[in-house]
Amino acid sequence: MLDFNCLDNSILPYLSTLTSLKNLSLSYNSLSGWFPPDELATLVNLEILDVSGNEFNAAQTVKGSENILKLKRLETLDLSDNSLNRSMLRVLSKLPSLRNLKLSDNGLQGPFPAEGVLSKLKKLKTLDLDANHFEVSIFQSLTALPSLQNLMLRSNALKDLYLLKVFCIVLFSFYAELAIFKDLETLDLSYNSLEGHLNMTVKLDRNNYILRKTQLENVIFANSFEDYIERLKACPPKETRSGDPNPEFIQWRCYDPIILSWIFSTPTPETMGQIIGHQTSHADCTAL
Repeated sequence: MLDFNCLDNSILPYLSTLTSLKNLSLSYNSLSGWFPPDELATLVNLEILDVSGNEFNAAQTVKGSENILKLKRLETLDLSDNSLNRSMLRVLSKLPSLRNLKLSDNGLQGPFPAEGVLSKLKKLKTLDLDANHFEVSIFQSLTALPSLQNLMLRSNALKDLYLLKVFCIVLFSFYAELAIFKDLETLDLSYNSLEGHLNMTVKLDRNNYILRKTQLENVIFANSFEDYIERLKACPPKETRSGDPNPEFIQWRCYDPIILSWIFSTPTPETMGQIIGHQTSHADCTAL
């Protein structure tokens, strides 16, 4: 362990000779530049690497990908409190053995890199994104990681009416078989600006259709669900022509069951029989 020293990149050539090393912690030093540097890439037996609290600023995409490929045994990586950007995810996707990834306090924002990048991290169980600037749209990217067990998003920019999407996508679907993150054990959304409520104030019965329809439409349009309800977004193929996971299907699989399960929660027991058995939000709303 070499944490909390004043080491800079001049230490790296010496560390590169320790090729049997499995656990290396260099947190809170003065390392800088592209990640991973050439010297660390020689440590092919590394399983745990902590370089949090340094000054790594990004990944040199081609070189970084070549270097990261050498760390085939790496399971835990802590890059918290550096100055990374989202391009780092493309490099990290070359680590299929990765189980624990910490990217907190890097000033990250916006959606993750394109489709298929995160889906390569099939073994990832813990993802720490605390103290960044992510909005609720981040969950669309995270649906590519259905095996997550621990997700940390403290102190980000989650807020407003999107609480409905956060609840449905990340926590629990009203029916377990529709849940996206079935293995999720820990979810930390503290210190954001979430507000609002999920419950409809009026439940649908046989006597209040007009009132209930108006209330339902307001929520649908406020959350941009109308394309699913009106069947403008039908279920796309599961795979692309090349056999890779289809990002459009991943998105559809996320949102349509969410809307469907939410609609299931709105009728009274007496009217539930009209919608039981439907498989899409479009079919459900048509029945209502």
